[in-house]
Amino acid sequence: MGIIDGGRTVNLVYGKTGGSPVTVKFGYRKGHTTHLGNALTVKKGDTKTYQFKNQDLGCSTIYGVLAVEGQSDFETPGLHNTGC
Repeated sequence: MGIIDGGRTVNLVYGKTGGSPVTVKFGYRKGHTTHLGNALTVKKGDTKTYQFKNQDLGCSTIYGVLAVEGQSDFETPGLHNTGC
């Protein structure tokens, strides 16, 4: 997970190295609010990138979210938006 474009875009990258295909939603969390994108299917060997552009991130700590269908959500460590 990275924050790019002067702190206005959340950039998420996920690579799947093994196991069965999964349906995921990429997202990010700011405070108590989680923003999720559309569902994607990811299979072994895939690398998927998802961007949330033109976001009002402020001077917040942002967490990348991977919501896997049928499982819990996974979060990246927090990243402070220094582009504010």
